Amino acid sequence: MIISSQQISKQKQDGIALLVLVIALALTISAYYFSNISITKIKADKLQETQLALKQAKQQLLAYAAIRAEMSDPTPQAGRYGYLPCPASTSLAADTGEGNSVGTCEVKHANSLGWFPWRSLGVDALKDGNGSCLLYAVSGDYKVAPSTDMLNEDSNGMFQVVDEMGVPLPGNTAKDRVAAIIFSAGDALTGQDRNYLDDTQCGHDIDNFSAYLESLEVSPGDVVDNSSLATGIADEVYRIVQAATATNKSVINDQFITISRDELWSAITARNDFIVKMSNLTEAMAICLSKYAAANAENRLPWPAPMNLADYRLDDNYDDAIPDPVVGLGYAGRFPFKVTDSNARIGIVGADVLFTGAVCNNLVLPPDTITVDGEILARGGITVDLLGGASDEYENLWKNWKDHFFYMVSQGYEPVAPPAPPAPPVSASCGNCITVDGTNRAATVIFAGSSMDQPRNGPPDIDTKQLIANYLENGNETIFPDITGNGTYVTGGNDIMFCIGTGLGVVPC
Repeated sequence: MIISSQQISKQKQDGIALLVLVIALALTISAYYFSNISITKIKADKLQETQLALKQAKQQLLAYAAIRAEMSDPTPQAGRYGYLPCPASTSLAADTGEGNSVGTCEVKHANSLGWFPWRSLGVDALKDGNGSCLLYAVSGDYKVAPSTDMLNEDSNGMFQVVDEMGVPLPGNTAKDRVAAIIFSAGDALTGQDRNYLDDTQCGHDIDNFSAYLESLEVSPGDVVDNSSLATGIADEVYRIVQAATATNKSVINDQFITISRDELWSAITARNDFIVKMSNLTEAMAICLSKYAAANAENRLPWPAPMNLADYRLDDNYDDAIPDPVVGLGYAGRFPFKVTDSNARIGIVGADVLFTGAVCNNLVLPPDTITVDGEILARGGITVDLLGGASDEYENLWKNWKDHFFYMVSQGYEPVAPPAPPAPPVSASCGNCITVDGTNRAATVIFAGSSMDQPRNGPPDIDTKQLIANYLENGNETIFPDITGNGTYVTGGNDIMFCIGTGLGVVPC
């Protein structure tokens, strides 16, 4: 067979064309493959960057809460643990610099939403994987101003995380609510118009939260709106939702990280210096009661305040009450901030505030030691001022932990009306006294330690603070309200106890 040069040429051309086609196809497949890898990696990198920024913001807030009590700027904060800053403003006119906390946000006890206050926390602007600044919401009782009248480890957050069906996560109890949330808004979705101002870090998109955070209908007619966490309503619980399914992620792409009550307080209450300070405060309060007795002619101690209060945050609600078994009032209850009924019975004219009437400043605590987790710690040896005002550490500690203090007084030392019977005995004998570990005592002051899974919720939740079993253990809780004023108490557990002896001296129980 004879093959012509034309046939050979054509075969070569066909081979080259086939090779070009194969190469083109390979390049197309490779481009598609590597393009997909690139897109996937970009998304992964953006997600990782977002998660890192959220974690960094959370750590900054936790550090702030832990050291707030040591801060002196703008005013001394000694004794005020657990407070979180207000969000940063989005208004240039309201800021002294972008990223600064506004200092005061919303009304008292109302949640607040804004931008993460990076400058006030001493860090650079924290941004998510899209280059957007983070948003931040803080519960009403956890914000620094206007501050609540009581913040401690039993204070519940006011944000409840729910899933796409509206079911609370991780649980449905008040203690599961979160104290604060940091948001990454994600890409702008359809209908979201975000404004940006040149030469700014975050754009100063003034209070335009709906352009960043979205809402989701978790059930027919029930919409959870992440952009409406702060409406100026005190003690209002707000829900937050995060999408999990692809369908819902197309309408709500917010990502967030939360700060729980336990995360915020675990490091604070575990500090040895905190335990020492609460021991000092408990002793100082017992000394204050002793001063009250010494200041009246018959050495009488005041009655306790009731267990059940309308609002446990308010100092004035801790007012003593005359024992009345019919309504469940006895000789054991909460520590009284005011001694109105006692003063009236004894005939004391003057201030009804115990700390003021008994002149409870310059209270000298003798030095001694306590043992905590096997470690011997020095305590006392200081002067405590319960009348120092907003800058005094121990007055602030009392105000924020007042619901943890309880007081039991002997019937033999209760207030009496003039003309009074003889003063109570100043020896170990006592006609009608309480006992602690078998020893007669005129009275006892107890600081209840951390909850052992005991619910301690006040209004607006169902009130469980009125139940002494949610604070005390070892059988002491079974004696309250001690209608006869001669109950038998014991030491132990995680509670701190100081006793007032029959001679009105104060000693550790």
